Amino acid sequence: MKNIEINGNLEEEKDFLNFFDIIQEVLSIFINVFGIENMSKIDLLIDNATKKSGYTPITTVILKKYIIIKLGVDDFAKSEQIVYQFAHELCHYVFYSLKGLNKPLADREEENICSAMSLILINILYPNKKKDWLEYVDKLQNENYNNGGNIARECNFDIKILKERILKICNKKI
Repeated sequence: MKNIEINGNLEEEKDFLNFFDIIQEVLSIFINVFGIENMSKIDLLIDNATKKSGYTPITTVILKKYIIIKLGVDDFAKSEQIVYQFAHELCHYVFYSLKGLNKPLADREEENICSAMSLILINILYPNKKKDWLEYVDKLQNENYNNGGNIARECNFDIKILKERILKICNKKI
């Protein structure tokens, strides 16, 4: 990333350190999979929103120049919640990186792929929590997210297989 700014309601140092460590770990995985060029095309700001700051988690393009990922983590002890939210939103960043900042808003297919990405990262970093998060996604009522479990299963929870699916959708090779 060219510039990363992290801010939000991280009041205690331990909260910040845990949050930052997880963000860095997820970013490192994405850089290893998608390459530094794709993961540094667009400046990124990361915010953990307060309760009254609107819908979260969300990825938003600002002024067609940079992206802000606004998370909604309310318990910093739940590291897998940070992974789940950030991996999903960072997957949207990948779509913007590959398709450009003018790409249409995420459709059902993209949302479900991002949901699958979250499950794959949970499996990589917290394999003992995979079952719980898979059940969570499978039970979601919103069709934009609840097929993520099926996509993750189809990919055998392999991030490289999901990467190829993303590249195919974006008509890109890396």
